[in-house]
Amino acid sequence: MACAQGVGSFTCQHWAVLGFVLPRIYWPNGNIVFESFYLIGTYFVLKTNASERVRLFLYDLCINLPIPFISVTPAISVPRQLVSAFPAFAGYSRFFKGGRAASVHVASCLCLAAEISVIEYFSFFA
Repeated sequence: MACAQGVGSFTCQHWAVLGFVLPRIYWPNGNIVFESFYLIGTYFVLKTNASERVRLFLYDLCINLPIPFISVTPAISVPRQLVSAFPAFAGYSRFFKGGRAASVHVASCLCLAAEISVIEYFSFFA
């Protein structure tokens, strides 16, 4: 199957989950959502009281900023590339110290993790 110019072979394939065909835009949109989570956490790092917050912020930016400019389709590699931006989680920890916000955040993350796990499991192995 020939792909249009600029479209990677990974997103050009017809991925299906239980008979539902995933559109090509699913993978880039997933990457945008995934990276925005890290970028927001990177911003929150500046709001912490950590003595190294500026250094951690710059470290996270060095990892986050190049990813949208990757010229090939990094459909499945974005989570792998962002794993080293772990200081972003320190930014979230300042705001989610319990209460309703933490509960909503954890519940939404669990639902998204379950959905993504099912989609990727059936896409790759079914």
